[in-house]
Amino acid sequence: MPKKRAHARRTRPRHGWLYALPEPELPTLVTHVGVRYEREETFKHDFFAATGLYRGPDGLAVLKLGRQNDFLTVPMKWLGSFLTQREVRVYAQMQGVPGVPRLIGPVGIAGFLHAFVPGHPLGRYEQVSDTFFDELFALLQAMHARHIAYVDLNKRQNILVSEDGKPHLIDFQISWHRPRRWAGNTRPARWLLRRLQASDRYHLMKHTPEAPEGYPSTYSNETIVIGDQRYSRGDLSYPVTLEMVAEHIPTKERTLEQLNLLIDIETMPEETIDGVDCYHYRGTVDLEKWLDWMRPDLERMYEWILKDMIERYPDFDFDHEEMKKTAEYMLVNAYEETYEFWIGKDDYLIRQWKHVMQSLINLSEVGYSYLAVSTSKYYDFNEPIMIEPPLTESGELLPGWSLSSLE
Repeated sequence: MPKKRAHARRTRPRHGWLYALPEPELPTLVTHVGVRYEREETFKHDFFAATGLYRGPDGLAVLKLGRQNDFLTVPMKWLGSFLTQREVRVYAQMQGVPGVPRLIGPVGIAGFLHAFVPGHPLGRYEQVSDTFFDELFALLQAMHARHIAYVDLNKRQNILVSEDGKPHLIDFQISWHRPRRWAGNTRPARWLLRRLQASDRYHLMKHTPEAPEGYPSTYSNETIVIGDQRYSRGDLSYPVTLEMVAEHIPTKERTLEQLNLLIDIETMPEETIDGVDCYHYRGTVDLEKWLDWMRPDLERMYEWILKDMIERYPDFDFDHEEMKKTAEYMLVNAYEETYEFWIGKDDYLIRQWKHVMQSLINLSEVGYSYLAVSTSKYYDFNEPIMIEPPLTESGELLPGWSLSSLE
């Protein structure tokens, strides 16, 4: 019988160009300022970098080597060197902050060593200490104060839980650092940093398993305004002033401003609303433009919410600026809003307005979804309308209602 041909075992990946290093393994020995480190284990070897565990005279360390392998004959050492230097700068900025490993130093032009932190990635349903996410938030705040955004906080696996249960961040390969000089001081650079840091806060909130005990998950309220009298009931009572009412009286100019907030405007069939022939439009709201347009109302709302939260939960530490940044980032990135307008053909005043707000698909990761549909109707101010106050036949307030005067 013919003998089977023996095949030599591969010593390197079949598609070597997909890996960061020309060789399949990390080097067995590296040095930093004359100190020797010997390889113990390879953790990861992908397109951009190779990472492994090494032992030196002071204990275990992690070596990370940036890409040095050519990509389809295109030299790529420059990329490995560039990404490594960026990451080393972030490590250097973060030295001394609890939760960031000690930086040992560079290895060649595209590698560096940092101290090894024994631990494991944060599991999806892992139970951690009561202070874990507070400590992680403090770490994130320290990073943001140094003009750095972590960027890669969308996965829980990127958060390391040390053996003593403390949070650590160890991989800064795609983190963004805005230097305070040259291009770092430009408006686009500052804007990008704010957006990335807001993304960090959003993803941290997403990973937090639950709100503080006793923190309400839903609110409801009802308000009736007749003249300068305001009747309200429910969990929240948003302050309304006569100035605010006047600001929202429909005008032709306000109609044009609201239409200017829409993108992808669709012209719908004309309709008649309460005897008024109307143009009919529908479109998606440009939420960044909407934020600027609604800024005065939003600032009043933020102040009111903060005051309400402090009164309800005096033991919680609410950061006003952080609350605003997180709320606005979530609004722009986690929701979609559409407006539908019915506009009088003769006076170009809004007669009816339908507002649909819904969470995007990525909010399913958080464990909830949101959909709100509201329709507002504007009546002719020259025509009488009947609004019944929430009073009994004897003129007493119905149970649950309160009465105040508008300023």
